[in-house]
Amino acid sequence: MDFLSFLQRAVTPFHAVQAGEEMLHEAGFTELDLRAPWRLQPGRSYMTRVFDSTLVAFRIGEEPRAHLHVATAHTDFPCLRVKPSALVATKGYGTLNIEVYGGMIRSSWLDRPLSLAGKVVLAGENPYEPEVRLIDIGRPLLTIPHLAIHMNRKVNESETLNPQKDLLPLFAMLGDGAQGCGRCLPRLPGKGMPD
Repeated sequence: MDFLSFLQRAVTPFHAVQAGEEMLHEAGFTELDLRAPWRLQPGRSYMTRVFDSTLVAFRIGEEPRAHLHVATAHTDFPCLRVKPSALVATKGYGTLNIEVYGGMIRSSWLDRPLSLAGKVVLAGENPYEPEVRLIDIGRPLLTIPHLAIHMNRKVNESETLNPQKDLLPLFAMLGDGAQGCGRCLPRLPGKGMPD
C-alpha cells in the first residue's frame, strides 16, 4: 500500500490503525496481546494495538544491546466529533451535536460537503464484549451552512464561531414542528454500518 492509498483509508485514527496493522502484517510483524506475557526474540518484528486508536510496532535487532532507534507519530488529527445522543431537531432541521477536537481552523469546515466516519460500539449480549465496527460512509452527507456575506457584512472581520451553535452539521430537513431530540436520523448506508 503506497502513502496516498494509506491516507485515503485513514479517514479516522481508528481506520489509520487498521490500515497500519494490515501493512505490518504483510511485512511479517507478529501481533502481541497486551494481556499475555511476551516472549521476544532478536531479529523479529512485533506490533500491538491499544484501544483501536494506537498502534505500537517495533523490531528487535540481532544485537539488541547495540543500538536503539525510536520513531513515533500520532494517528489523531483535528476534527469534529459526534457526541453521544447527538440528534438535535430545531425549527424543522436535523443537526448533529458535535465537539471540536484538536487545534482546527473552524471556518474551513463551513459550506463544504462532509461525511461521517469513525468507531461505532453496539450493545450485544455480553456488556463486557460489545460489538465494535468501523464505519466510513464515504460520500457527502452533511454540511455546516454559513450565512451569505450580504447577510453578515462583518464576516471578514475576525468572526468568532461558537462550536455549540455555529458548527452543528445539518443532515436533514424534518418539516415544521420538529423540535428536540428524536429518532430522525435516516438510514446511512456505508462501509461497516450495522444492518
